[in-house]
Amino acid sequence: MPALLQQARSSGHVRIIVTLRLAGAAGGASQAIVQARSRLLERLPSAHVSVLGGRTWSFPSVVLEADATGLNLLARSPFVAGIEPDSLLRPADAGSDTDVGAPQAVRPSPFSTRVYKTATRSSVGG
Repeated sequence: MPALLQQARSSGHVRIIVTLRLAGAAGGASQAIVQARSRLLERLPSAHVSVLGGRTWSFPSVVLEADATGLNLLARSPFVAGIEPDSLLRPADAGSDTDVGAPQAVRPSPFSTRVYKTATRSSVGG
């Protein structure tokens, strides 16, 4: 959490994944998630925390953008089980592209670290 706080202070905000605490929620699993998410979000000031993505996911987490004050509020919230940075993970099988002859289909965007590849008919034995 100290690294996230430092990042929020230096850049103004940080993207995070908040795992919800479902204890005490009534109903089935999906209803418990909806209740926990609602209880958390209605207590967070929008000046310090923004919801990113959908609000109706079926797993007990929510993606937020928060400043340092928002992070501190989340860390003390009884509705939060954990806070992790939201980061993009790269695929682990990129080395197999040369084995199957997959050409690079799209040049990397200067705004993204992702590179998409496609296999052509001739490179897959056809």
